[in-house]
Amino acid sequence: MILFIMVTTDALAYSFGVSYDSTGGLGINYNSATNFANRMKADGWSQKFLWGNGDAWENDWKDATKGGGDKTYADAVDVAFWEGHGSPGCLCLFAPDDTCVSYDDAIWGDWNVEWILAHSCSVLDDSHIADWAFKALAKGGHGMCSHKTTVNACNAGDRMAQLLISGYTFRDAWFTQHLENQYSGCVARVLCTTATGNDKLWNHGGMGPDSGSGSVWGYYQCTK
Repeated sequence: MILFIMVTTDALAYSFGVSYDSTGGLGINYNSATNFANRMKADGWSQKFLWGNGDAWENDWKDATKGGGDKTYADAVDVAFWEGHGSPGCLCLFAPDDTCVSYDDAIWGDWNVEWILAHSCSVLDDSHIADWAFKALAKGGHGMCSHKTTVNACNAGDRMAQLLISGYTFRDAWFTQHLENQYSGCVARVLCTTATGNDKLWNHGGMGPDSGSGSVWGYYQCTK
């Protein structure tokens, strides 16, 4: 028996996921999250999840070895985007377990994800940037985009996706939208290895190797 099996473009699609918090007057975060998702889907990417507010569980970003479900969500995609509150060393999502995803909860990249985007306040400040590198990302992750300082809510996701799809590196896309949208003195950072600092989206230039025990970590910084 000879069969013809159709192969669709879905078989070639890379994937992304988004969680967001638009409560407390942060309605622009909904726009940022959904516009990011819509641009990525229009470029052929597969959306694995888009969870907002009470459905944006911290458990989805927590490693499976810590009781989380990241192998189904945040670590099951190539790019994961959090649009919402943060603090030094923590992404502030929602229960059912607790409301903080820390570097001790996360092991991103041991399953799939390459880049974490966190449009949040102060996540990559000086006190915990090494923890994010060596505890959360060092087993396969490529990098993390966030901030040293507080940050104004804005439609960062829309512009970030637009720039990535046009061929910008993660670093340059993050800093470009930062300079366009933020207040004077606001500091953005991109944490990555020496081999992933020029990563671009798959199908738009590609990425460097996964991190491992021999990777050298550092960060780029951009001040508005």
